[in-house]
Amino acid sequence: MLEKLIKHEFKNSYKVMLAVYAAYVLLTILGSISCYSMASGHNAPSVLLVSVIILYVLSSVAVYISTFVYICIRYYKTMYSAQGYLTHTLPVKGTSVFNAKLIVSTIWMISSVVLLVVSIFFFVNAATQGEAWKEITRYSWSDLNRRLYEEIGIYLSNMIGWMVVGLILGMLLINLWIFTSFAIGQLSDKHKVALSVVAGMVMYFVFQVLGITETITSMESVRNDIVISEEVEFAEFFNSAVAGSCMWALGFCVVMYIVCVYINRKKLNLE
Repeated sequence: MLEKLIKHEFKNSYKVMLAVYAAYVLLTILGSISCYSMASGHNAPSVLLVSVIILYVLSSVAVYISTFVYICIRYYKTMYSAQGYLTHTLPVKGTSVFNAKLIVSTIWMISSVVLLVVSIFFFVNAATQGEAWKEITRYSWSDLNRRLYEEIGIYLSNMIGWMVVGLILGMLLINLWIFTSFAIGQLSDKHKVALSVVAGMVMYFVFQVLGITETITSMESVRNDIVISEEVEFAEFFNSAVAGSCMWALGFCVVMYIVCVYINRKKLNLE
């Protein structure tokens, strides 16, 4: 059943998201061409070329924001507005519906980040007239792994693995933050949206405080290690810091998931 719900979510959201991605890809191509033209020196910078580059930069910010806003609107509309009555009367478990929305929303968020990174690389590669790509392809994967390990004691594959885990947890955390804010807002009879905004702001503040506390704790641990051993391996610090951040993110996700499921099952009020 969960698989069918996920397919249904994709079917109802892919048109908007693909339209956003297609527009961004087009602007990436135009921006890269303009940047390459300016970098080559064949054409003097013109108002049109500069305008295209500025539009590309703005669209790079907009593609992520638009994904975020679309997910917020769609989730609230299908869960807590008039359309929410239909959603919650489906002959399936409410938890399955929530899981499907969470999975699809997270996939769209991750896709937007990946598209953004790839687009920026193409833009930088155009600005350097292909030098960025030459630098990346100069060494084989095994050579890159070996060189990075010799420099800082971490394999590139391990670093990328941590980055993937961090990206997934980060996007999951953002979506659960949105969903939990909306769920808490449903506890109010007359000011649902206002309570949702306040709940979101409070949770964001808590995230920041705990994140800063965790960073300070890690730095203090490193300082103590330096005092004791006078040497701290970067790899050890990196793995400890990233693992700690991932554990914090995972803990937040679990708590917010439980809150969402509980409110949606026990305290939902669509009046």
